[in-house]
Amino acid sequence: MDNPDLRDRAYIYWRMLSTSPEKTAQVVLGKRPNIEKQTGEAYEADVIEELLLQISSVCSIYHKTPEEMVKLYGIAASSGMISRASKDKIARGLDYLAAREET
Repeated sequence: MDNPDLRDRAYIYWRMLSTSPEKTAQVVLGKRPNIEKQTGEAYEADVIEELLLQISSVCSIYHKTPEEMVKLYGIAASSGMISRASKDKIARGLDYLAAREET
Protein backbone atom coordinates (compact mmCIF):
# COMPACT_ATOMS: atom_id res chain seq x y z
CA MET A 1 0.00 0.00 0.00
CA ASP A 2 1.49 3.34 -1.05
CA ASN A 3 -0.79 5.62 0.96
CA PRO A 4 0.26 5.63 4.65
CA ASP A 5 -3.07 7.18 5.77
CA LEU A 6 -5.04 4.40 4.12
CA ARG A 7 -2.67 1.78 5.52
CA ASP A 8 -3.03 3.19 9.05
CA ARG A 9 -6.81 3.32 8.77
CA ALA A 10 -6.91 -0.29 7.56
CA TYR A 11 -4.69 -1.33 10.46
CA ILE A 12 -6.93 0.44 12.97
CA TYR A 13 -10.06 -1.21 11.53
CA TRP A 14 -8.34 -4.61 11.55
CA ARG A 15 -7.38 -4.16 15.21
CA MET A 16 -10.90 -3.05 16.08
CA LEU A 17 -12.42 -6.02 14.25
CA SER A 18 -10.09 -8.48 15.92
CA THR A 19 -10.87 -7.03 19.35
CA SER A 20 -14.61 -6.42 19.19
CA PRO A 21 -16.67 -6.74 16.00
CA GLU A 22 -19.77 -5.33 17.71
CA LYS A 23 -18.05 -2.13 18.81
CA THR A 24 -16.42 -1.84 15.39
CA ALA A 25 -19.87 -1.91 13.79
CA GLN A 26 -21.02 0.84 16.17
CA VAL A 27 -18.03 3.00 15.25
CA VAL A 28 -18.10 2.42 11.49
CA LEU A 29 -21.87 2.41 11.04
CA GLY A 30 -22.74 4.90 13.79
CA LYS A 31 -24.37 8.27 13.26
CA ARG A 32 -22.10 11.10 12.26
CA PRO A 33 -22.74 14.83 12.27
CA ASN A 34 -23.48 16.43 8.92
CA ILE A 35 -20.59 18.24 7.32
CA GLU A 36 -21.54 21.82 6.62
CA LYS A 37 -19.81 24.26 4.38
CA GLN A 38 -17.96 26.82 6.44
CA THR A 39 -17.32 30.29 5.21
CA GLY A 40 -14.61 32.68 6.26
CA GLU A 41 -17.32 35.06 7.41
CA ALA A 42 -17.50 33.35 10.81
CA TYR A 43 -14.55 35.45 11.99
CA GLU A 44 -13.63 39.10 11.69
CA ALA A 45 -10.87 39.93 9.19
CA ASP A 46 -8.41 40.95 11.93
CA VAL A 47 -8.98 37.66 13.79
CA ILE A 48 -8.32 35.69 10.59
CA GLU A 49 -5.15 37.70 10.02
CA GLU A 50 -3.97 36.99 13.57
CA LEU A 51 -4.74 33.27 13.21
CA LEU A 52 -2.74 33.20 9.99
CA LEU A 53 0.18 34.76 11.85
CA GLN A 54 -0.19 31.96 14.41
CA ILE A 55 -0.51 29.18 11.82
CA SER A 56 2.30 27.08 13.32
CA SER A 57 0.96 27.32 16.85
CA VAL A 58 -1.83 25.89 18.93
CA CYS A 59 -3.80 29.14 18.44
CA SER A 60 -4.70 28.31 14.86
CA ILE A 61 -5.81 24.80 15.84
CA TYR A 62 -8.25 26.04 18.48
CA HIS A 63 -9.20 29.20 16.52
CA LYS A 64 -8.25 31.43 19.45
CA THR A 65 -6.05 34.52 19.40
CA PRO A 66 -2.97 34.56 21.66
CA GLU A 67 -4.79 36.87 24.05
CA GLU A 68 -7.68 34.41 24.33
CA MET A 69 -5.25 31.52 24.89
CA VAL A 70 -3.64 33.40 27.78
CA LYS A 71 -7.03 34.23 29.33
CA LEU A 72 -8.65 30.83 28.81
CA TYR A 73 -5.76 28.41 29.28
CA GLY A 74 -2.94 30.40 30.82
CA ILE A 75 -0.64 29.67 27.85
CA ALA A 76 1.97 32.38 27.49
CA ALA A 77 4.09 33.22 24.45
CA SER A 78 7.17 32.18 26.41
CA SER A 79 5.88 28.58 26.41
CA GLY A 80 6.61 28.34 22.69
CA MET A 81 3.02 27.36 21.95
CA ILE A 82 2.18 30.85 20.72
CA SER A 83 4.16 32.47 17.94
CA ARG A 84 6.05 35.55 18.99
CA ALA A 85 5.71 37.09 15.53
CA SER A 86 3.69 40.23 16.05
CA LYS A 87 2.40 42.47 13.29
CA ASP A 88 5.13 44.96 14.20
CA LYS A 89 7.89 42.34 13.83
CA ILE A 90 6.50 41.21 10.50
CA ALA A 91 6.28 44.81 9.25
CA ARG A 92 9.90 45.44 10.29
CA GLY A 93 10.95 42.26 8.50
CA LEU A 94 9.17 43.32 5.32
CA ASP A 95 10.77 46.78 5.52
CA TYR A 96 14.18 45.13 5.93
CA LEU A 97 13.62 42.93 2.88
CA ALA A 98 12.44 45.88 0.80
CA ALA A 99 15.55 47.86 1.80
CA ARG A 100 17.81 44.94 0.84
CA GLU A 101 16.15 44.62 -2.56
CA GLU A 102 16.67 48.34 -3.26
CA THR A 103 20.45 48.08 -2.76
